[in-house]
Amino acid sequence: MHIIGSERLIDFSTLMKCENDFIDNIKSNGYIYTFSNGRSAIYNLMKKLKSIKTILFPDFYCPSMIIPIRMAKRHIITYKINSKFKAVKSDLLRNIRKCDAIFITDYFGQRDYNLYEIARKFKKIIIIDRTHSLLSDFNENGDYEILSLRKIFPVPDGGMIISKNKLAINPNRSIGKAYMEKSYSKLLRYIYEKVDNSSIIENYYVEFSQSSENKLLISNRDISPLSLHIVSHYNIDTAKKNRIINYKYLVKKFSGNKNIIIAIDKMPLIPQSMPIYIKNRNRIKSILHKHNIYIPILWRSKKIFSKKLLNIPIDDEYSIKDMNKTCKILKDTINANS
Repeated sequence: MHIIGSERLIDFSTLMKCENDFIDNIKSNGYIYTFSNGRSAIYNLMKKLKSIKTILFPDFYCPSMIIPIRMAKRHIITYKINSKFKAVKSDLLRNIRKCDAIFITDYFGQRDYNLYEIARKFKKIIIIDRTHSLLSDFNENGDYEILSLRKIFPVPDGGMIISKNKLAINPNRSIGKAYMEKSYSKLLRYIYEKVDNSSIIENYYVEFSQSSENKLLISNRDISPLSLHIVSHYNIDTAKKNRIINYKYLVKKFSGNKNIIIAIDKMPLIPQSMPIYIKNRNRIKSILHKHNIYIPILWRSKKIFSKKLLNIPIDDEYSIKDMNKTCKILKDTINANS
């Protein structure tokens, strides 16, 4: 049974066909340090950067991102992000002199160049969250960049620090429970879609997926060999091409629809997902589940625009047929509930 969204499966048949230089390309931007997840990367970076006492942080964020900064006992001042996922300049300038570093997020793959230039102008340490933009090539880099590999690749674990300077970090290579359960979930997801779509298999992969998320810990544990293998053998060129094709197709389909607002004005270099604003978000999301379409809500924020935000998956394994199905059912559901 074909599913759109939900836990991404590991298809080992495609991973045996190519190798890439993704890790080597990242190394060309500096030193890299790998961890089991993105929040651990943030925590370990904060612990090493003793010169940072106060950090300017966007007010639209996933709670798991700010927890490791608080654990590292850094003072946080927030700056406002608008509904286009750009920094509010007036608010930023009001607080920029109070901080030692600025945390910049490449929301859904787009880069806020104005924010970056302001940070450079005021000579602040720049930390960029590249989780959503790690397939893109930018002319400028942060002093430090952090990322979670799970938002782009179908890996069970993986976080990373990219640093211009060498850091004294030695990750622990032990294997955690979260990694094991996430791996089970992804393999069961493959079996469910390709071999046996019984409710028993479905229940198991959902159970393991949810349980693994609850077991994610902030530590210095390293990325698993399996995730490194997947990343090193993934077809990066196809991933980039298909994401762009799927995004452009949805732009065309949603254009002129007053009930679906594309949240980003300009397509990112390589988009992570298609963020849209709709009314009755939670109800529509639950109806889509009945059609095996699982559209995630990324970052349940207190900001007003967050209550209307959905992110349509455009991962490279999805075809135009998948995008068309998603678009049609989404439009029909919105029309029936407007």
